[in-house]
Amino acid sequence: MMDSAGSGAALVISRRRAAARTQPVRAGHAPFSTQGSTFQISAAYSAMQSAEGLLMFAVGSALTCAAALLAIGLGRRVLRLHVDILCGLVAGMQTQPAALAFAAEQAGSDLPSTGYTSVYPTATVAKIILAQILLSV
Repeated sequence: MMDSAGSGAALVISRRRAAARTQPVRAGHAPFSTQGSTFQISAAYSAMQSAEGLLMFAVGSALTCAAALLAIGLGRRVLRLHVDILCGLVAGMQTQPAALAFAAEQAGSDLPSTGYTSVYPTATVAKIILAQILLSV
């Protein structure tokens, strides 16, 4: 049997959830509801709505694609590496285990893992150092 304090607490919680669902959306914030909880998108979403944020996203995307294409081009033409190894190499450059899993599944072998493991440690350390440099500027 439930006591009066327990039922009162449940009533307060359900009222707060109902109030959270009916509050208006503030500018730059979009609510998401997941099983009764409300989350708001961080400042990154707000930044993407400005022209400067979109430019930063476009430049980042272009640099990522350029680095991947350069690695594939040099690896294939200069170093004469197998395509499966190059796919793992690009996944390791971007430190993306999901990309490695996809490349290994498509290749049907462990060759992408060879490329991944050859560059992953260096890419991880480089990311840490570059993040520290960017934060100090």
